[in-house]
Amino acid sequence: MIAGRRWSRLALLGAIFSTQGSLQFSATSLHTGGYLDAAYFFQHRHSALARTGNHEFGFFSTLVLAFALL
Repeated sequence: MIAGRRWSRLALLGAIFSTQGSLQFSATSLHTGGYLDAAYFFQHRHSALARTGNHEFGFFSTLVLAFALL
């Protein structure tokens, strides 16, 4: 359980400091221990936020999610 929390925090820090700042979290990965879904991690350029160019919203929503899970 402690290792799972450590990986969750590392994944969230990686999302916060990503270059695009618009990573998407999948609901299933959050329910199975808080891990980022690899498909969303590597295909975030195809997300709705990336298509609209609204990277600031993606960054701030990631920050809110990070503080909610900590």
